[in-house]
Amino acid sequence: MDPEAFGQIEKGLVSLLRHLRMLPGTASPAERAIVIGLRSNVSSDFDGIFYRRVKAGEQVEAGAALGYITDFFGKRVSDLRAPKRGVILSIFGAPPVRKGETVAVIGHADEPVR
Repeated sequence: MDPEAFGQIEKGLVSLLRHLRMLPGTASPAERAIVIGLRSNVSSDFDGIFYRRVKAGEQVEAGAALGYITDFFGKRVSDLRAPKRGVILSIFGAPPVRKGETVAVIGHADEPVR
C-alpha cells in the first residue's frame, strides 16, 4: 500500500463529510475535478508473482508497461500493458497473483490527468 495515497483518500473523505455537514469545518474542494467515464481492468493470465512498475495515480499511455508476472521459480511469463491511455486507479499490491485476478484498474477521462 502507498501511504501517500492513504493521505489523499483521508483528505477527500474528511472534506466530503464536512460538505455533508457530518463533521464540523469547511470542505476543501478538489483543485481540479476529473470525471472518469470508463475503466479498464487488467487481469493476469497466469498464477505467479506480480511485479508492478507503476503506482496508483500515475498517468499511463496506451501500451505502457504496468508490470510483469513470473512463475513461482522466477521465470518471466507475462508482461502487462495498459490497453488505453488513462490514470492508474488501483494496482495490485501483494506479489502473489492468480490467473484471472484483476491486477490494475485504469480510469479513462475525456482529458489527460495532470
